[in-house]
Amino acid sequence: MLDVSNRRRELERSGAVEYMNGGFVGRLWAQRFDRLDEVTVDAYQRLPELDLSYDAYFGGLDWSLAGSAVAFDRDNEQLTGVSRINGQRLHLEPKVRLPLSRSWGYLTVTGGYRYTTYNLEDTAADVDDQPQRGIGLGSIDSGLFFDRDTRMFGAGVVQTLEPRIYYLYQQFEDQDQLPRFDATQLTFRYDQLWRDNRFSGVDRIGDANQLSVGLTSRFLNATTGREYFRASLGQIRYFEDRRVTLSGIQSERDLSTKSEVAGDMVASAGRFSLGATLVWDPEESAVNDGGGYLRYRGDNDHILHLGYRYLRASRIDQTDVGFTWPVSRRYGLIGRWNYDLKSKRTIEGLAGIEYNDCCWKIRLIARHYLDAPSASALAEADTRQGYYLQVVFKGLAGIGNSVESMLSNSLPGYLEEN
Repeated sequence: MLDVSNRRRELERSGAVEYMNGGFVGRLWAQRFDRLDEVTVDAYQRLPELDLSYDAYFGGLDWSLAGSAVAFDRDNEQLTGVSRINGQRLHLEPKVRLPLSRSWGYLTVTGGYRYTTYNLEDTAADVDDQPQRGIGLGSIDSGLFFDRDTRMFGAGVVQTLEPRIYYLYQQFEDQDQLPRFDATQLTFRYDQLWRDNRFSGVDRIGDANQLSVGLTSRFLNATTGREYFRASLGQIRYFEDRRVTLSGIQSERDLSTKSEVAGDMVASAGRFSLGATLVWDPEESAVNDGGGYLRYRGDNDHILHLGYRYLRASRIDQTDVGFTWPVSRRYGLIGRWNYDLKSKRTIEGLAGIEYNDCCWKIRLIARHYLDAPSASALAEADTRQGYYLQVVFKGLAGIGNSVESMLSNSLPGYLEEN
């Protein structure tokens, strides 16, 4: 499901060349963004980035070496301070793992080191233009598998109970003077309990001394192993305050001894699927993040979607209804209504018709949407309209392929067709 914070405000241009051989993976790529709004701070361009990694198994150990070298650049004529910095970054990350696995459980011990060096331009006079950072990490990840045979709706089913414990220690190093080329704070969800960095990118490496505890239960088809239902719940216990932040200032959450309680659930039956997520703050007895959906998907022409999303910090409280469905042998309808309950405004509405023949397909879609950079600006946002035409000659490239990208971004369950 989409919310206004995910609405595309940039056009991305990128290209990549990849090579894989055994445990070696190499990728050379470049990325540029063109802003679609009037924001004067451009995103950083990667011009280019080289990523290399090698994984091997030797002497009962998994070991890996990953590295990246990237040049970041943007127009900084009107910028000051940290935002003005351009430059290059080299990052190296060797790791060693001891994996122990049995049918009833597993234990993985990991040790690693994260080294980063920069060559910066347009820094302040009192800022080191060639800073370095080295951080050691260690983790222990363990889990058990319990299962029992049962029956559900007359069919044989295996129910599992899977407790998991993950301990992470990561050294602290002051990073307030480092640039923020690609670092962002990740939204807290259940899968973040098992990550070794609470930030994206490598410009910020979060210090950690913490224990994550989670529990997952599944219902599987006893014959095929197909998953009918999965539910997970977990929380992190912090043994030290978190000192590394994006802003350099610790929040109340950085000083707490426990994380929020995070959970998710997915169920499927035939072509129907049901999903939900929840992040509960026990200190304030409040839901910080939650959502759910009910979806039917036969194929790209048969989709029905009902969804809801709530994000307390971003003031997101939205419903989402979407569909694509044939009404006759040749004609089909497309629609979506994403509505914000706080501002009482439609964030995005789509209405379209499709004609499908044996050799070609044509779509005409009208779009109504709000031009807002964030959920807090919805009440004052301007309304925009757009009209899209797509013609596809089956077996050949189509005209108006941006319609496919728009539908894949707007209609949950829709897969972009090449």
